[in-house]
Amino acid sequence: MMGVKLTADNKTDKKSINLADYGVYFITALIFIAFSATTKVFLSGNNITQLLSNCASMLVVCAGMTFVIITGALDLSVGSVLLLSGMMINLLVQAGVPAIPAILCALLAGTLIGAINGFCVMKLKANAFLVTYGTQIAIRGFALTISNNASVYTSQGLKDTLRFQVAGMPLFILLAVLLILTAQFVLKYTAYGRKVIAVGCNETGASKIGIRTKLVKGSVFAISGLCAAIAGLITVVNVGTCAPYTGNGIEFTGAAAILMGGTSMYGGKGSIVPGTLIGVFLLQMMENGLTILGIDPYYLSLVRGALIFIAMFVDSLKNRR
Repeated sequence: MMGVKLTADNKTDKKSINLADYGVYFITALIFIAFSATTKVFLSGNNITQLLSNCASMLVVCAGMTFVIITGALDLSVGSVLLLSGMMINLLVQAGVPAIPAILCALLAGTLIGAINGFCVMKLKANAFLVTYGTQIAIRGFALTISNNASVYTSQGLKDTLRFQVAGMPLFILLAVLLILTAQFVLKYTAYGRKVIAVGCNETGASKIGIRTKLVKGSVFAISGLCAAIAGLITVVNVGTCAPYTGNGIEFTGAAAILMGGTSMYGGKGSIVPGTLIGVFLLQMMENGLTILGIDPYYLSLVRGALIFIAMFVDSLKNRR
């Protein structure tokens, strides 16, 4: 009797875990169908392109954050790095620097900031939450200082250089897709990706089998900083400006999208495709569809907050099981 009961319980747990793992896909499909049925604008070519454009920068940020979260940490500095990258690109181009060197400088700055975060976590054994929170404040303050706390508009030459289309699709969307596919390949099919997952599963055990856990934990922050800087580039090309509020809150919204995609905040489990991809698409689709329906913008924040709470709750349930 005891054996039968345990078997039944295991089957119930397995079904619950499957529901938690794949429920987001069913919810995304249902919401997509609902928006498609209630408004013709939602499925129009212009709106789909706009939806994908809105997803692009968030996807790139979340690709880098996924590496960090899989190790069991969190990077709160991504929004500020995104802002600094956008400001640097626009200001350098306005100062006469050619587009490519300006972009490379911004990407290098983002990677360096991430590396500093990683060094503090790796060598100084500082708490990742506190380190990246401090970096968030410092970098945003620096970005606002160099821009005199004003919006910096993208030059027409830079927009013409980077906003052309390939097969009817803006180049920056294709860049985002290529980046997340590359990140997923690295995570799933390379030795480095397996080390990242191993560190997230059991850092002590990973260290005992020869993995340089400190180096791995430090490197994921550099990846996150680079991705946030690339997202800054995408933002200035897509939006045409970099404002003082650019990047505000993207770290928490991004974390929610990552969790909804199945990555565990406790580390050791996650994917960028399809996991993070579907989480980002769900959040952006909700905002896009509700805006089309004329819902008050304040309710969008309420919906986003509810989704963040649900994502945390489901992740906690899966971890306990």
